[in-house]
Amino acid sequence: ASITDIAGNTLEANSTHNLVLSTPPSIQNLVVTSNVLQASMSLSFSTDEPTTSKVLYGSTSDNLSLQSTVSSSLSTNHSITLSGLTANTLTYFKIEAKDAALNVGTLSSQSKLAPPPPTTINAQAGDGEIGVVWSAVTTEGVLGYNIYRSSNGGAYIKANTTLLTNIYFLDNTVSNDTEYTYKVTAVDDNANESEQSTAISATPASSLAGPTEIAGGVIDVDTIWLKSRSPY
Repeated sequence: ASITDIAGNTLEANSTHNLVLSTPPSIQNLVVTSNVLQASMSLSFSTDEPTTSKVLYGSTSDNLSLQSTVSSSLSTNHSITLSGLTANTLTYFKIEAKDAALNVGTLSSQSKLAPPPPTTINAQAGDGEIGVVWSAVTTEGVLGYNIYRSSNGGAYIKANTTLLTNIYFLDNTVSNDTEYTYKVTAVDDNANESEQSTAISATPASSLAGPTEIAGGVIDVDTIWLKSRSPY
């Protein structure tokens, strides 16, 4: 170490002892995703220094009787999937992160298994509009859906301002000749949101104005009727 006083005098001192910090690591950027049909919950987080980590969890905050190792070696990025969880029940958990100096940082939280995402999603482009439909999620407690939109490969932004209670969405804020990609999530009565569905893309264009094409004159469940393509 080097010490300098106000007169500019400097003193150098060396020590043969290692400096041990007593500051516990900080657990940051926790992300929780889950799926009630799979009875699983995934946790991912980072630490501000390399640590090992584990998670203790259970059905009440004062009885975290289950334990799983997240990272057995020192790392700043951590993730784990907890399986065999109970539907419609809160899971309480505490993350413990231990650094090389054996300082321990903790973070406690709770979450409930979210509904699964819609398994089928379709889109139809028209002139200045895109219609999106998806399969209903029928698990207990589902109230509605959110739809997320990306344009030309950009970030996904929620397109609806209120929760959608139908299984379709008309997007008339699009521009022709721009590709838009959509993903849908389900939301339950505890505000738990599912993972995002698979993506579907469509590109509106002025050339798409006109009657909706129906193969063989048959309307099937995937047909999306748009104002710009109405036969009337």
